[in-house]
Amino acid sequence: MQLQYLFITHSHWDRIEGLQEFCSRYPVKSYAGRSEASAVNNLLEGGETIKVGKLTFHTLPIPGHSPQGIAFYVQGCVFTSDALFCASVGGTSSPKEARCQVDHIRKHIFTLPEETLLFPAHGPMSTLGVEKYTNPFCL
Repeated sequence: MQLQYLFITHSHWDRIEGLQEFCSRYPVKSYAGRSEASAVNNLLEGGETIKVGKLTFHTLPIPGHSPQGIAFYVQGCVFTSDALFCASVGGTSSPKEARCQVDHIRKHIFTLPEETLLFPAHGPMSTLGVEKYTNPFCL
């Protein structure tokens, strides 16, 4: 097996430590939100599609936890990293950023099919239907 793609959701140290060295050693197609990770070779705004074999990933802008965080949606699954957790959301540094994050979750994540599986970076997985109607940070 050979790694060909690397998807970066946001630029906090626990996500990108060693990224520059990794990308210099391995010829991967790497993706991250604009200003999130300088070592990647594809900068995203959100709204792009990325083909990986027979899969099509859609990029969803979720700023708040980080300035230009990106979630990745592929049919039936969404990878939100630290933006949205089961029964919680990722921390922000201000109430304004928290509102921005929740607004983007509602606009870009909760408009996906409710049976979509949610894969956060920490904690258990969930479904968007469960989070849409029970996540106390998004009600």
